[in-house]
Amino acid sequence: MFKIVLVETEGEENIGAIARIMMNFSFKELILVSPRCNHLSNNAVNYAVHAKKILENANIVENISEVLSNCKLSIAFTKRIGQFRRKDLTSYEIGSFLKGYENVALIFGNEKYGLKNEDIEKCDLICHIPSSEEFPSLNLSHSVGVICYEIYKNQIFSEKNENLATKEEIDSVLNSFISFLHYLDYFKNTKDTRLKNYLNKLLHRIKPEKGDIIILGNLIDRIQGIVKRISSKN
Repeated sequence: MFKIVLVETEGEENIGAIARIMMNFSFKELILVSPRCNHLSNNAVNYAVHAKKILENANIVENISEVLSNCKLSIAFTKRIGQFRRKDLTSYEIGSFLKGYENVALIFGNEKYGLKNEDIEKCDLICHIPSSEEFPSLNLSHSVGVICYEIYKNQIFSEKNENLATKEEIDSVLNSFISFLHYLDYFKNTKDTRLKNYLNKLLHRIKPEKGDIIILGNLIDRIQGIVKRISSKN
């Protein structure tokens, strides 16, 4: 299941057009985070054409955390890439990358200012849609359309990889490693947030399977045990 998540959307027409696009490419679940317009207005319904049901069934939530707590993978879409917005995927990679995944949140920001930094930091990965440098900004509904098409053409809706590590399994081994680094006073003069976010994105990019996470977790446990035994002897 792939969820189209729109954050603080202002345009009724955009929401309606996105509902139509979703129906074109077999997406069914629309989530609106603090929408700034009426998604059931006549304008929205007219732009949705035959996808009115998607609008009627849209889930309204107050913040992005409510969405992330109920998904296995979250991907933020932004055109602004920089030091703290490192691109993990491009639009033409996303279809093949998502093969085997289910319960994925695809998160798009406001038409004017996109996603806020604090929202992007909460997501597992960042995806960028390449476009002309002369005019790189895409309309919101067009961006959603590009992504829906890329996913649809890879026919991932019928495929599921039961061996992929879950978000909970990745979080568990990552928290174990960060905890070990705290034990070593690695973060004595800095916060752990930046490294934890980087490692989280790294692990999601490589799409580890359950066996990989078990091996990695065992390795971390073994190293912790050895270091603690040496420390106790000293």
